Amino acid sequence: MIDSSSTHRTGPPRRRPGTCGQVRASAPAGAQTLAEREAAVLAGEQASTLRREAADRREYAADRREHAADRREHAADRRETAITLREQALLPLEGAAQASARAVAQIRRVNERLVLTTVDAQTRTEAAEQITAVMSRAAHHDCLTGLPNRTLLADRLERSIAFALRQGHRVALLFLDLDHFKQVNDTFGHPAGDLLLQSTARRLQACVRLTDTVCRQGGDEFVILLPEVQEVEDAIFTARKIIAAMMTPHFIDGHRIPVTMSIGISFFPDDGTDAESLLRAADVALYQAKQTGRNRFQVSTRPLAEPSGNALPLPAPGHKRL
Repeated sequence: MIDSSSTHRTGPPRRRPGTCGQVRASAPAGAQTLAEREAAVLAGEQASTLRREAADRREYAADRREHAADRREHAADRRETAITLREQALLPLEGAAQASARAVAQIRRVNERLVLTTVDAQTRTEAAEQITAVMSRAAHHDCLTGLPNRTLLADRLERSIAFALRQGHRVALLFLDLDHFKQVNDTFGHPAGDLLLQSTARRLQACVRLTDTVCRQGGDEFVILLPEVQEVEDAIFTARKIIAAMMTPHFIDGHRIPVTMSIGISFFPDDGTDAESLLRAADVALYQAKQTGRNRFQVSTRPLAEPSGNALPLPAPGHKRL
């Protein structure tokens, strides 16, 4: 038996009056609240997801920054290591450079001292050479006229004789003396006499060749060496030239001083084979020229050459000519 109260109805259920509107009103509100909560939860989850993603991105950026910092620090370490290695490598070079600089400076100082020592030695050498030259010149030249003295004449005469022996020619020796030179000293004084000797020396040098030697024997005596003479007339020509040159007066300190010269001539090998014998023969010939009137020459190997006359006796040793 079927209860009518429980009989299934196919139509819509029967609602109580006054409740249908409430059901319609409350059902959408609950559904809306749930949806809102779900939406809020979803939005929260999305926001949380976005925050996590942002946090992840920030963490990733921080990781990248940290990694970049690590790379920069590593690069700085490598640069510092490289700098340290370069400094360590440069230390020996700097030490070598400093040592080289010290060595160069020391070499420069040594060179400077060497240059100074060399210059000083050269200066001393030049001074010594100059002193030696002055002493040698003083030993071989007359201090008043600058002409060769007896020592140098003797050396040149010996050389000329040796050369003449090999070549077979003559050597001529002219012994000269100023006439009345003492009167010049007494009248004008010894300074004027010295100037007259210097002027005479210049005239004698102008009358001979460059290969000839004009020597001052001392006082007013001069000797001329003609190292290469072929004939007697060659020496006579020179003697006449000298006498002619001396005829012109000398002007000394404003004074006109006329002076003449006497000459004696000897020859190698005619009058001797050594210097002493040739000087003695020329001196004797000069004495003869003085005794026969002065201002003339006399050849030792023949009678008086100009003017002609008889030979005179030999002078006594130590004689004095005027």
